[in-house]
Amino acid sequence: MTDLAHDRLVQLCEDLKLPGVADSYAALAATASEQGQSFTDYLEGVLLAERDFRRSRSAATMVRMAGFPAVKTLESYEGTSKNCHDQAVGVGSRGYSAAGA
Repeated sequence: MTDLAHDRLVQLCEDLKLPGVADSYAALAATASEQGQSFTDYLEGVLLAERDFRRSRSAATMVRMAGFPAVKTLESYEGTSKNCHDQAVGVGSRGYSAAGA
């Protein structure tokens, strides 16, 4: 396919708001040609790619809009070293409990 034809197809996909088609049509066309697929099978693959693209984009948007808090782990907090843990449970620097002293 020539660069001009590629550019025209990408422009048409942008005009029709089909970003999944623009991203996948070339690779799917090459695969269809190698496997001897019919045009209908190729078109189905392109439309499935567009559907999957939209679903993944929609899911990402919904997660972003939901405002879930950031993932937090114990390692991400400052002061989670063993010494801080020992101080929190009452173990002194010599290994015995401050409560029993």
